Amino acid sequence: MRNPPCLFLFVACVVAALPGCATRYVQGNPSTEKSDDMMGDVVISQAAAEYESSPPVCLGLMPFTVSNQAFAPVDDVRKAFHAHLAPTGIRLISLQKIDALIDPKATAEKNLQKVANATQCDTLITGEVTDRKTRFWGVYSEVRAGAHLKIIRTSTGKVIWDGRHTAVMRDGGVPLNPVSLVGGVVSAGANLRDEQIKRTVHDLARRLVHAIPQLRYIDDIPVVATAKAAPQSEPKTEPVQSFLASLESFPDEEKKNSLMTALDGDLWRLPKDRLAIAESLMRIDQSNPRAYVEASVAKLSLSEPAQALELAKKAVKIDASNPDHQFQLGRTYLHLNQADQALSPFLNAVSVPNPKSLHFNALGLAYNQTGRHEMAVAAFTKSLELDKDNPFSLLQLGLAHVGMGDEAEAARIVRKSMIISIAANDAVAARRSLNLFKAMNLNTKVSEEELKAIEERIEKIAPV
Repeated sequence: MRNPPCLFLFVACVVAALPGCATRYVQGNPSTEKSDDMMGDVVISQAAAEYESSPPVCLGLMPFTVSNQAFAPVDDVRKAFHAHLAPTGIRLISLQKIDALIDPKATAEKNLQKVANATQCDTLITGEVTDRKTRFWGVYSEVRAGAHLKIIRTSTGKVIWDGRHTAVMRDGGVPLNPVSLVGGVVSAGANLRDEQIKRTVHDLARRLVHAIPQLRYIDDIPVVATAKAAPQSEPKTEPVQSFLASLESFPDEEKKNSLMTALDGDLWRLPKDRLAIAESLMRIDQSNPRAYVEASVAKLSLSEPAQALELAKKAVKIDASNPDHQFQLGRTYLHLNQADQALSPFLNAVSVPNPKSLHFNALGLAYNQTGRHEMAVAAFTKSLELDKDNPFSLLQLGLAHVGMGDEAEAARIVRKSMIISIAANDAVAARRSLNLFKAMNLNTKVSEEELKAIEERIEKIAPV
């Protein structure tokens, strides 16, 4: 038998009913680099040297084309990319403004120049939908969406970034008994619903946006309540290793209590120190979920999300009923750009008698990233019921409305986020909301006088 490892991987993915194997980001020329999307979700991209020296300060999505007329219409794909670019904070030209400038009789090059000149945005995105299929084989289904994007600097005509990806969502599998056969048919059929097709399109958009250099989702979800954010610098105290060495002669139970007290206190807040304490606690008590959660939080802060994920999984395995453990697991999935996988733990986190506003915020963020903006609105609305007028919740709720295409409501909500932040003298939150307000072109929904007044009030608490 040829290529048995590949065959095994294919069977493993099918039997496990995975929506695709782990996403791999490959640097290479998207026009020539080959990839086998059946064996994994591969994102291929390449940035020109001038991208690093002169990155885009604004972006506009030109109307998408198709490699095959059977893939049309593709307005939903273009809107999905716009929705996923919005949270990165880069200035975006509204789709409506671009469409109004397009001359159907002009060449693509002339339309690029016309849009760039009229919007004062020199970097525009062209996109071609390269794959769009749904297939059904009784107990197995597959939904595919592919695109090839280019960022063009219109003043030079050069492509400064190029990316291609095909998102594949599979469902169903090999039936193991009559009961699973029935379940497989139901599952595979459900995979063809509009929601699943929409999720695949948003997977495509999210992953390609993630591959664009220097663009990242705004991720302001704080850590769990028991794991406080690290300060800019460590307060003067004894080195953590000296503290740990001082416990060596203690009995395990006393040592454990001292380590838990250290995690609860404020003496060691830097991630590397908290990781050392958590690892010491693990060695004494391998069934202590707090140790794994703290270590997971520290690993995320140290930019090691894969290790953070494994630690969070261990905490959930020990105590799945704790919503903070579920929250941390979902949070690590978001850091790994696996928003779909984050949904289940976040749903578990909010399914307790007294859920936290923070956990609804996390759920809403995952819904936004998977394109389920209506569900995101519901999650952020619930969060605001528990924590009224929270600027973060309002800002993310506004982003959800942008994804739904309701820019008027988005402008009202993000404006409220700015006003509340100003009233609280929260310069960081106010500036962030203002930047996103402009990035999403929502400033067109208020008068120039009002926008200027808001900017002046923010400058009083946060000079630029």
